[in-house]
Amino acid sequence: MARALGRLQYRLARVPFQLFDDTVMPALFDDAAPARLAYEWVLIECDEAAAVLFDDQSAAAHAQMLRQRGAAMRYASARRHRQLLRDTEATLERHRARFLARHRKHATDTRRRVVQARVHSRDERKPRGQLTGQCPVTFHRAVF
Repeated sequence: MARALGRLQYRLARVPFQLFDDTVMPALFDDAAPARLAYEWVLIECDEAAAVLFDDQSAAAHAQMLRQRGAAMRYASARRHRQLLRDTEATLERHRARFLARHRKHATDTRRRVVQARVHSRDERKPRGQLTGQCPVTFHRAVF
């Protein structure tokens, strides 16, 4: 008799929570929202406790149904997250390849500029006489 009374009270107490879960939660959150999954987890724990305490098969079935629905949502969320990671990794790999190509091109261009600057500076350091075939050294008399 006490268990039957407990089952009845639990079912009556569960009605507002069920209405909230069926009407308000879908309006506020999508199926995979953490707040919604947390709320469903609380309902599952309450239903499992009622199933044990009051020997309520209805509460046990409802807990099982919520658990399966939550598992499907978590699985779908994990798949989306995994796909997002794959997309992010592919994007990073493309960026990395572009960076390395630019880095190699910049290094090659820098080496080319350094070599050209060295050749140019070597040409500038040669005395004029050597370039024209004249004697590069001119002697001036010292005036005392």
